[in-house]
Amino acid sequence: MPFKVIIIGGSVTGLTLAHCLDLAGIDYVVLEKHHQVHPQVGASLVIMPNGARVLEQLGVLDHLRTIGQRYELAHFMFPDGFQYCNRAPTVVNQRFQLPLLSVERRQFLEVIYSRLKDKSRVHVEKRVVSIESTQDDVSVKTSDGSIYCGDLVVGADGVNSTVRSEMWRMAAGLVTEEEKAGLYAEYCGLFGISSGTPATKGFQNIFRSNNLYVILVFPGGGGDVYWCVVKKMDRKYTYPDIPRFSSEQKLAMGESLAASPIWEDVRFGDLWTRRRTCSMVALEENLFKTWHHGRIVCIGDSISKMTPNIGQGAQMSIESAAGLTNALRALVNAHEKPATHEITAALDDFQRSLAPRLVRINKFSRQATRLQTMDGLSRRLLARYILPWFSDRMADSICRMAGTGIVLDFVPCTIRDRQPPTTGKSWAAMLVCVLLVACMVRWKLKS
Repeated sequence: MPFKVIIIGGSVTGLTLAHCLDLAGIDYVVLEKHHQVHPQVGASLVIMPNGARVLEQLGVLDHLRTIGQRYELAHFMFPDGFQYCNRAPTVVNQRFQLPLLSVERRQFLEVIYSRLKDKSRVHVEKRVVSIESTQDDVSVKTSDGSIYCGDLVVGADGVNSTVRSEMWRMAAGLVTEEEKAGLYAEYCGLFGISSGTPATKGFQNIFRSNNLYVILVFPGGGGDVYWCVVKKMDRKYTYPDIPRFSSEQKLAMGESLAASPIWEDVRFGDLWTRRRTCSMVALEENLFKTWHHGRIVCIGDSISKMTPNIGQGAQMSIESAAGLTNALRALVNAHEKPATHEITAALDDFQRSLAPRLVRINKFSRQATRLQTMDGLSRRLLARYILPWFSDRMADSICRMAGTGIVLDFVPCTIRDRQPPTTGKSWAAMLVCVLLVACMVRWKLKS
């Protein structure tokens, strides 16, 4: 029997992995708990160059470009009326010959699912209840009594991962309670899609910072507006006590923000009353140390969770699918039926190749979230008075993140950064400004 992968979860991570395994010639099956592979869960996502590089290799990028909405500017706005415009999306387009795209999540999933070679490998309404592993294989049992056998289980089932819980159960004593409690949430997110109005026509990317919350707005297809509110909660919650929100709480949060300005005469209430869909969730953050055990490995949000503020969650899920496929392809080329210790060695290589990058991007995401929500005096001063002078660095950061991303190592990749990073303002000058902010904060605290 050929090497077979059981993918748990048919969302961005799982379907991307299915495409990658197709190209690598590795057998797989996808088990999705929902009744369809593209449910109306979440609102939208952004396609950045590091994710686009893999999507191009998979042959799905061109169609995504036809349904995605490009944007060329990012507007940063503050409570005192100050605002500045950042050309980072335009610069990224020039350097990669690829615009930043906002896409409705459901449409993204429809596209990558519709282009799978063999859709019979994808099974819906298959909620996993248990996983059992031996030295020779691994089996998955679903709530309808079905059992699927293979050589490796991949947990692509999101932040509330059943696969991760089963892996912890099997690795009893190896995964500490401290690591399990590492998943935390300080912010909640309200996500939605609203029908546009004449006043929202031509919207670009908007970051409207406020005291302890930020409103992110993106242009949507067909004149729609995609939006997200990231707001700090009353305290820090840790696993397993991270809250879930009721419909009443969701409505209360949306209505409480109605008067918040978005752009010119448009306020959040104008988007809220025209919403087509919305959801409210806690925004977990963490990068787990243990990614795999035996014949189980977790990727995407199940192992690395960040807020949506820098748009890298989906990109890193796509990259992780490519990186895992590279490792598995090398494994099956070397061993037709690899033993558990050989699988473990391959998964170790995969984790070593991706972990340093995930550490950096998770750290950047945490910092950006707290800057955009102006969480604390020093961050308020930094976001409002210092960063606007160094806004040209934003494009370099995006390009550097994208240009060093993981791609499939057995398929040509044509999307690349076509110029070196710009010099922009000196980092030494920025350091001086940061030190000035620190002195101001210290003086404020003393007074």
